[in-house]
Amino acid sequence: MEHIPNEVFDHIAVFLDTATLCTLSCTSKQWYTRVSCQQMLWRKRFAWDFPQHDDNERTWLRRHRQIWEAEAGTGSSSTTTGTSLASQGSLQLDWFAVYCSRQAVEYRWRHNQYAVHRPDCVVDSYSHGTRLQSITHIPERSSPGEVAVVTQWLLVKQQQVVWGLERLCWDGVDIEHLRVRGKYCSDEYLAIRTRCEQTHHFSLYVWHVSALHQPPDIVIAVSSWISDVDMRGNWIVGQHETIGGVGQYTIFAYDLVKKSHHCKASDDFYNLCILRAAENRVIVACAIQESLDIGDVVATHKLWQVCNNQEAPFERWTAGEVRMIKEKYSSIIKPQRVDASRLILRADYDSEPNAETLPSLVLLDAINDAAVVVLKEKWSRSVKIYLVESVVSRNLLAIREWRHKYAMLSLSDGAEIYRVHHDCWVYSGLYPPDSQWVRMPQDAAWQSPKSDASLAIPDYTGHVRQSGE
Repeated sequence: MEHIPNEVFDHIAVFLDTATLCTLSCTSKQWYTRVSCQQMLWRKRFAWDFPQHDDNERTWLRRHRQIWEAEAGTGSSSTTTGTSLASQGSLQLDWFAVYCSRQAVEYRWRHNQYAVHRPDCVVDSYSHGTRLQSITHIPERSSPGEVAVVTQWLLVKQQQVVWGLERLCWDGVDIEHLRVRGKYCSDEYLAIRTRCEQTHHFSLYVWHVSALHQPPDIVIAVSSWISDVDMRGNWIVGQHETIGGVGQYTIFAYDLVKKSHHCKASDDFYNLCILRAAENRVIVACAIQESLDIGDVVATHKLWQVCNNQEAPFERWTAGEVRMIKEKYSSIIKPQRVDASRLILRADYDSEPNAETLPSLVLLDAINDAAVVVLKEKWSRSVKIYLVESVVSRNLLAIREWRHKYAMLSLSDGAEIYRVHHDCWVYSGLYPPDSQWVRMPQDAAWQSPKSDASLAIPDYTGHVRQSGE
């Protein structure tokens, strides 16, 4: 095979599967070079197997690119957002190495090949490093001073990856009686919601992840609860009960870059999520049910566009209704973003559905129509629902029924797809290619590192698992 002309091998490589090519690359240095130099082929396969319209896949490629830039001496210490696959190609990435690295990450997750890091020193920042990722740690019922951010840094000069603890700066904020009631993260921002135990006031604070050592911006501070907070890009949205009003609410949208605040009064309590976020506008999806009764309910969905530099920043684009099942008085119809062009409405449902049961899950397509976006129902299903995870890279929804039991539904038509599902994929957001996933046995198991007694990881009650638990 060593004597196969390059142009012939280039033609053959297109018809070989990825596993065969990777195996061939391991046979000799010559074959490694011949396989790895097929850069256009590997770039296309990477785009096919790990599509970049999936947030998790885009984040992984951004981190890999940051490491590559730092090692090549072109990196920046600032945190950057993801860019398109085409623009990253101009950086002359080794797409064979990129493909193999992405495959290896998922493989190690699935086979419990992980490293343990216990950062025990608090640092201000690594001014000469690239921030790769940050994980916020908030102990149960903690005060703001107990919040820590575990950050992975790539030190450029030393070419070394390190982990460190950072404490949030609360200068100018009286945190003595505050308790943390929620956290919200995006690629570039961290938001913390607090409640004062004395006055019962709620506040929402935000930091840029590269400036955790600086005082936070106050998005909003009110004497009532703040709920339905969602953050994407440079926008954060939510709502609160209107001060002095009974049964009146205020929806707010805050531009984290321009620090502009927009709000809209409402007589109804909506459940909110961000569908799309751009530099100067954000599209917010809202859902409300007609009553709190159980059984057959009508859910109304709406899209609002919020723009900077407009006299009336809130503009309603579209509204529609769907009939759904509601099992409990405490249940609510929730909107949840799938990607920039799809949205689901879901209701917690724990009973066994039958042929006459109304849907507990509805998929809506967000379609560009002239200058607006409209929502159109694509399909609906009656299924048990506890949690829903979007697997955009595989065009699937992972429906968690309870504990570790999942049902996989196609985003195209709602049909059930029979696949094994591991919690490791939920944690990482990185799934195997379809060609590998379909061959995995249904009884394949995964052991969470949290259950490893040797790591002494406490659960939410503070109890440390012992061997055999």
